[in-house]
Amino acid sequence: MAMDSLTMIAGAPGADPHGASSGSAYLIYGFNSGIVVAPTINASKTKATFSDIDGDLVTVKVSKGQLDASDFTVLQPLSRVSQ
Repeated sequence: MAMDSLTMIAGAPGADPHGASSGSAYLIYGFNSGIVVAPTINASKTKATFSDIDGDLVTVKVSKGQLDASDFTVLQPLSRVSQ
């Protein structure tokens, strides 16, 4: 686990949503409510993209297994969405 005052990332090697030893990582920002942002997942389900709070394009790629929208919970904080 690594963290600063607003962000935490935690590895979960025992979480196996895609079979034995697939593992998971959880990225947690310093807020708990907002507007849900759904990632766009490519046809082969190996790449997911979404825009972050300041407009940067975020890309997540996997070389094994497949991505699904249920793998992501992305929230834009309400205070920044309305700006």
